[in-house]
Amino acid sequence: MQSLRFDLTEKLRCIRFLILDINRTPVPEKRQNRQPEERDIQNSISRDGHGVRTLQEMGVKIAVISTKNSDAVKNWASGLGIELIYGGISEKKPIYEELKNRFGVSEREIAVIIVDTFPDFPLMESVGFSAATSTSDLEVKSRAYYVTYGKDGDEAVREVAELILKAQNNHRS
Repeated sequence: MQSLRFDLTEKLRCIRFLILDINRTPVPEKRQNRQPEERDIQNSISRDGHGVRTLQEMGVKIAVISTKNSDAVKNWASGLGIELIYGGISEKKPIYEELKNRFGVSEREIAVIIVDTFPDFPLMESVGFSAATSTSDLEVKSRAYYVTYGKDGDEAVREVAELILKAQNNHRS
């Protein structure tokens, strides 16, 4: 098994809280008898679910903060057992501050996965580890500490979850 870069290990070793900026579910694929949105949610849950559930078992808190107030995003998060879901939030930093204080975590103990653009820069700059998905805007990628190989809603969450698990010596296949 390949080891993580030292800098990633140092940043991810202390993560106790993961904030997800999920504004859309994966691109629809052609399948029978399901609405595209339901299909997308189920596909994403199956891909990202393992990492999210393992982090939760380790005690890592997970929240979704989305600019959209979308049933698809809420269903995706609920399907993964995420209870902290904030939709229709244009200014994410106040929610971040509230969560940080409520759960007693420091900036360096928080990681965030971002798919949006400029409104998320204050949040990205406040946390210990920020990741952008491979489909994020170029400006977001340039400000993120790490850019995922996975697309948003298509294994990016699982990828970051596995990096955290590996850094904390809890990697499971």
